[in-house]
This record gives sequence, structure tokens and C-alpha cells, in this order.
Amino acid sequence: MSARSLSAVLVSGLLTTVVTAPGAAAAGAPPSAPERAAVATGYGGAVASVDPEATEVGLDVLRRGGNAVDAAVATAAALGVTEPYSAGVGGGGFLVSYDATTGEVRTLDGREEAPASLADDSFLAPDGTARPFPELVSSTLSVGVPGTPATWQRALAESGTMTLAEALSGARSLAERGFVVDQEFHDQTVENAERFRDFSSTAQLFLPGGDAPAVGSVFTNPDLARTYQVLAEQGAGAFYGGELGRAVVDTVAAPPVADGVTREVLRGGMVLDDLLAYRALERVPTRVVHDAPAAGGPVEVYGMAPPSSGGSTVGEALQVIDAVADQRGPAADDVQLEHRKLEAAALAFADRNRWVGDPDVQDVPLHRLLSPGFAASRACLVEDAAVLPRPVAAGDGAACGAGAGAAEQPAEGPSTTHLVTADASGDVVSYTLTIEQTGGSGVVVPGRGFLLNNELTDFSTGPAVAGVVDPNRPGPGKRPRSSMSPTIVLRDGRPLLATGSPGGATIIGTTLGILVDRLDRGRSLPEAVAAPRVSEQNGPAASAEQAYVDSPTGQALAALGHVFTPVEEIGAAAALEVLPDGRVQAVAEPRRRGGGAAGGTVHVSITDDGCTAEPTSVPAGAATFEVVNDGATAVTEAELVNAGGRIVGERENLTPGLSASFSLQLEAGEYTLQCPNAASETSPFTVTGAAAATAGTEDPLFAAATQGYQDYVKAQVADLVTATDAFAAAVQAGDVERAKALYGPARVPWERVETVAESFGDLDPRVDARLADVADPATWTGFHRIEQALFERGSTAGAAPVAQQLVADVAELHTLVQTTTYQPADLANGSSGLLDEVASSKVTGEEEAYSHLDLLDFAANVEGARRAFDLLTPALQVTDPELVTTITQRFDDVDAALAPHRQGDSYVLYTTLSQDQVRDLASAVDALAEPLSLVSGKVVGAAQR
Repeated sequence: MSARSLSAVLVSGLLTTVVTAPGAAAAGAPPSAPERAAVATGYGGAVASVDPEATEVGLDVLRRGGNAVDAAVATAAALGVTEPYSAGVGGGGFLVSYDATTGEVRTLDGREEAPASLADDSFLAPDGTARPFPELVSSTLSVGVPGTPATWQRALAESGTMTLAEALSGARSLAERGFVVDQEFHDQTVENAERFRDFSSTAQLFLPGGDAPAVGSVFTNPDLARTYQVLAEQGAGAFYGGELGRAVVDTVAAPPVADGVTREVLRGGMVLDDLLAYRALERVPTRVVHDAPAAGGPVEVYGMAPPSSGGSTVGEALQVIDAVADQRGPAADDVQLEHRKLEAAALAFADRNRWVGDPDVQDVPLHRLLSPGFAASRACLVEDAAVLPRPVAAGDGAACGAGAGAAEQPAEGPSTTHLVTADASGDVVSYTLTIEQTGGSGVVVPGRGFLLNNELTDFSTGPAVAGVVDPNRPGPGKRPRSSMSPTIVLRDGRPLLATGSPGGATIIGTTLGILVDRLDRGRSLPEAVAAPRVSEQNGPAASAEQAYVDSPTGQALAALGHVFTPVEEIGAAAALEVLPDGRVQAVAEPRRRGGGAAGGTVHVSITDDGCTAEPTSVPAGAATFEVVNDGATAVTEAELVNAGGRIVGERENLTPGLSASFSLQLEAGEYTLQCPNAASETSPFTVTGAAAATAGTEDPLFAAATQGYQDYVKAQVADLVTATDAFAAAVQAGDVERAKALYGPARVPWERVETVAESFGDLDPRVDARLADVADPATWTGFHRIEQALFERGSTAGAAPVAQQLVADVAELHTLVQTTTYQPADLANGSSGLLDEVASSKVTGEEEAYSHLDLLDFAANVEGARRAFDLLTPALQVTDPELVTTITQRFDDVDAALAPHRQGDSYVLYTTLSQDQVRDLASAVDALAEPLSLVSGKVVGAAQR
């Protein structure tokens, strides 16, 4: 599964329509690979998933008036297109939802189910021994009755506002037009190519021409589009007894084994009656109350009940953490809290393996497992100065005791996906879905475009062990135990956050870790998602990311006696949080699962110590810089500066946990990465190779755009000089009222080209110093120092020297822009950067303390952003007309949101706006910001071609 992106709160760009043969395609005007955004915040709803195209499909549903359930189904269907090795109609999952109208949390069990023919010994060889696991996976013996179509239909019927046809429309279009293949998808295909070749239908779809689709090619799936069309027209009944179901049963009975395959491919016994009998079941959610000392607790943590073990195991671990605190006092430090978390996880895993299975087949003592009394009986085993010997025995409810040993823990595939959605009414969904292993069973249903699951390998597939009670033995009509942990947390009866992750049995550790980091440590949700991970499963060693092992906490835990096995990465979470002001913050992985995309991506980490880039050198040409604030509080921006001292790209206003990106066409040379206010503000960065041709010079449309922008900037700066001279003359003459009247006209041309001025080092803070630049108002320079005198003191006293220097600084800008040339990416980054200025301060009123013209500045920033985009429009219209249409409409929406506040040649004061009016502006800006941020990547990509 690939964590290519998260998008949230009315974000992400549309893709170009492309119709080609199945598999990889490169002809025509293909979709472009979207940029990543790991955190997004705003009003109006949110979607977070591992894929930008899928997220956009969900967001489009929200824009069309759908609710969180509608968006969840739409996003999941789109993930079946872009993440076919992780999820799809051939699999199952668990959906947890919060209904704002009733205040209730509901859960749907769409887990795959064993056919009636499956017996306890079905997975054993004729001699009674266990079959090799790979032999079981790549077969139809491992295929369970899929639950995803039934889940979608029941969720929509009971909690949605759309029909299944409406919810599937975006995914159907996406399957037809395709998506851009990234390195992760290519690599996963290569890793599975050998078994994919065993099945003719799979090879035809995923190995066109015999090889994995190339990175950068476009992958389409018209067969899946037709499958979605059948579901849209006939409903889920087409799957459970209709034509799709018959195709599934036929494939299970006679898998399309390719010519020349000599190995035995095991056949399953699924029949049409198994599909006819299937139901997506409503389960009572798990619920525990957790102290949540760092989040204004207590909170209610809701999860998925059995056959998922996620809700019970995460819930029990949280209860044990609270019980240890009750018995021994709060954790003294971070190391002690982490130790208690790992011990609680080991105890909860022991109880999971002993007690949790399909509740419709055997008794699962869920109430006892989640009771405070049971937690206390487990917590008393935890010592702060020692590690419990592994494996820990399961509990039997006795006071401070343990019962029998744990049963077998079957292998669980990591290829799952998770998404979260929220709508403007306050509804929230947390949904995890899967086909088990990466690529599931490896068998594509011929002509239908989707892989079948291998979910039945989640049963204990080996021989039964005498004397060991195993609730997860295979059996007819039984649902295998899962670790999926879709979670919703309520505080005071309202949603606080929702989270979940893929990763097989590691899902539980990922979810528990995010909850403890956010609720107990007080980390922000982006910080909790990005933090190094560990998965304690009550085995000889806990799996841990290398960053966790190497951290001071990891080293201290190892000294205490914990044993870790380093792994590359764990999980790929998606999460959201409802902030106190009503905004929704949607969060995905900044780096895990596909964070290192092809095409010159540079990861920039901001800390209070400084900026670090990985890699520190790239070849000349296109590069995308992904900037993440990894906990810095004094540093909120990163700048790339060329040898001439000009800032060629930057991202600012990044508070801890937030991320943003910019794309550039780089020429060879030495550059500097700067993080103002860091302990070490600069670090070297190198672009190697021959000097790259200036992007766009060969394309007349791009050449016209850059020339047009150069003329526009010169004209605006000329107006700025004239207006500033008049304004400064009034200040120097002591004419307060005239200076006030001329202040706005002087600021407007400045705001239209502010990002150009920012590229010239310290010129911007000299002209326009703000709180982020100079903390002491007495030392402000430029416009805001004079503004302070005029509007707060009603005087020009002391302002004349500042006005004189302002005139000189503006004249310097005029000289600089006469010889400055631009690349298309400069226009794109400048347009997006101007909107960042709006979103980061003016729309929220953060400038209120030192700017009396927030909305005038706001409007000028938007005008400048639109002019830069309009100049690029003719070139973008060729490659991505849908994106052009989307951005143009959203610029119009921002203008419409501003219009009611116009007052003559200016605007009303920000402080006169109601909260609803502020939200309208914020929503309009949010809707525009993300698709506009995609333009730089598309411009650079087009220039490369």
C-alpha cells in the first residue's frame, strides 16, 4: 500500500480524463501525479486517506452535499482503483461511524466469511501437517466471502444520503481515466510479479506486456469501471447472488491458472449460497473510558468489536495503562509511560490470542476484557523497574494472576488501507478495509478488474494443539479474527479524533501509540502520526522502527530489558481531529509507505536546531521539496536560496506537525537551505549536472506566461513606487488623515507581488516587518511601523525617518525587478504562496493586532495569486483542463465570499465580521488552496516533457 498523499478540507486537484486499454498507458494527455500534503486544516468537512485521487473523490462527495458516510464509501471505492493490492470489492473491512444527530457510535462488520465447506483441517496437508503459508495465500482456498459491497450498501442505506450509484460515480470515472503509477505501486507489482504470472487474468491486468507498469505511466482499469457500473445499476445484490457473485464463485472453483504453471493451485469450495447468506452485521462497538490526562480527559474510546480484536486489544491496553497509574501513580517521565504502554500491549495481546474470535461461533468475554476490574488484575503484574518475561500468559480474571498460555497467532498481511472522513454536520467515519496480503490471493476475477482476498489465512491454519484453547480455528461460516482498529474518540460526547492504520497485527500498536501520544503525552495529532513506532505483540521481541530504537526513549527501554527487532517502517495511519474552534485537521503519514516518491523529491525537516534535507543533492531539473515541521516552535519556514542570494522556493507558516511542498526547475549550482530563527539557520544544498534549460523557454505558452508576469510585476512595482512616494510625503508632512487615506492604495500593489519581494532576502521584512519577523513593535520597520503611529496613536511622530527608508526600500525593489526573469514554476509557487499569506493570517485575523486593513490586504493577495494563475492558464489548459476549471471556479468563490464586505474602494474591518462570515472566507480559501498548490508540480512536469 502506498501513502502517496493525504488531502483534506475541500482540497486536491482533478485529473484529466484518459481512456486506454487496461494496464499501463502513456499516450494522450494523461493525468499528472498529484503532490502530497500530510496535514490539512479547515472548515466544511475532511477526508484523509493514503491516496490523493481517492481523497479527492471523497471530498467531491462532500462538496455535492454528501455526508461523512457517503464520502467514506466513495473514497473506499476509489481506493479500490488506486490501491488495488490493499483493498477492493473482493475484500472486507470494518466501519465505525459517529452520528451527530443521535450522538451514537455505530459499527459495521464487513469481515470476510468462510464458506460452509471450510473445516478445521482444510488448510492441512493430507498427512495432517501445516501447508506452506505461500501455498495457501496464492490460491482460492484462502478466499473468504467478500464483505465490502454489502458494507457499502448497508452503510449508505442506514446512515448515508446518497445511493450506491451516486457514491460509486467518482471511483468509476477514476478507473476509466486512470492514475499515475508511482514507485511504490511499481515496486509492489514487481514483488508480486512471480505469483501474478501464475494467473492469466492477473497478468493481463497488472503485468501488461509482461512487466510491471512503469513509474510515471498511467494505469487504467476499465474492467473495474464496468464492475462499479453493475453495482450502481443493480446494487450489492449483483455481488451476492447476481452476475458478479457468479463470476466470483466460478473463479474460486476454477482459478485462471496460466499455461505452463506446474505448481498445485489449491481450490476453494465457495458456492453461490455462501454469497447469498452473507450479511454486513451491525455490532455493538467496544467502549472504554480513558483518563487522557493531556487532552482534557476523560475521553470515550470507541472501536470495533470481535471478530476484530482491534477494539478489545487497544481498549484493554488503555485500561491497563490507567490501572497502573491508579496503583502506582502517574508515569514519572516519558520512558516510564512508554514502558507501561508496552507492558499493557503485551498483556492485552495475550488476552486477545486466548479469548477473541468470531462472537457468533463462540463466546468472547468482551465485557470482562474491557472492565476496570480485569484491567486492575493485569496491571498489578506491571513493574516500573522490570520487563515481564515474554510471552506473558493470558489472564483468567483472577486477582493479579494469569491463566493458560496463549494460542497460535497467525500471520496477518500488512496490505490494508485506512481512511477517515468528517462532514460539516459533525458526522465522523473511521474505516479500515483490506484484501489481506499485498495483492490478496493474487487472483483477479476475469473481466471484472478486482483481486480476491486471501483473508482465510487469518485463521490459525496449522494443526490444533492439544490443551490449548484457540478461538480462531477455521470453521464453516466463521469470520477470522482481525487486528483492524478503526477508532473514534469522544470528549464530552462529541468527536475529538478518529484514527486507524493498515499493517496486520501491527495495526494495534500503531493505533495505541497514536492515542497515547495524543491523549497522554499531549503531542499534536500530526506529531503523533509522524512519531517513530513500535509494535509489541507479546513475542520474544517487539518490532520497532530504527528511529524508535535509536531514540533516547528506545535506548532507555532497551536498558530496562525490552527487546526490539528493527524494521523499516510500521503502518500508514490516517487520522483527523476536531479542533476547539470547529475546524477539522486531517492528518496522514509525512513519510511512511511511499514517502520517497520518484522524480527528485527532497524531504526537508524543520527543527529548532535548523533545516535538514534528504537528500542534500539532486540532479539538475525538476525537484519537489516536501517541508515538514518536525516539532520546531521557533522556526516555521524553510527557504531555498541560490548562489545569487535570491530565494527560489519557500514554505512558511508551518507550525509543528504541518507540512507543505513546492516544485522547482533547478539549474546546477550551489544553494543554501535556510530556516530563519533556527540555532543553525543555513545548510548547504547542491544541484549537480549540466545547467538545465530554463523551463518554459521552448514552449511558447509558458514563454508568454513568464513574459506576461514580468510585465505585471514591473507595472505593480511602478504603482507601488508612486503610491509609496505620495504616502511617505503625507507622513513627512504630518498630515495624519491624508496618510491614512493613502496607506491602503500603497499596500495594494505591494500585496499583489509580495512573494516576488520575499525572494530578495531581507527586503520583504524591511518593507513589511511583522510579528513573525520582529517581535518588538517598537523596532518594526516599513509599513507596519508607520501604521502603528497612524492608527493607534493618531500621530506621525517618529514616523518620518521610517517613511524615508520605506521610499528607499521600495525604490530598491523597483531596480531589482527590472532585470529579474521568471520560470513558470515561479508563477505557480508565487500564486500558491500569496494564498498561503491569506490562509495563514488574514483569514483568521491573526494580523489584527498590527494591521487595520486585513481584508484589503487579503483581496490584493488573491488578485496577485489569480493574475499569476491566469497567465499560466493557456499552458495548463492543454495538459489539465479540469484543474483549470476547478481553480478558476474557486477563485470566483473567494471573490464572492469577499464581495459582501467591500466598502467603497476598501473593505470593512476584519473585527466586524461574524464567526459565520469568517468561516465562509476560510472555507473558500481552503477550497482553493490545495488545487492551487498542485500547479507547481504540473508546470514543472509539463516543462520536463
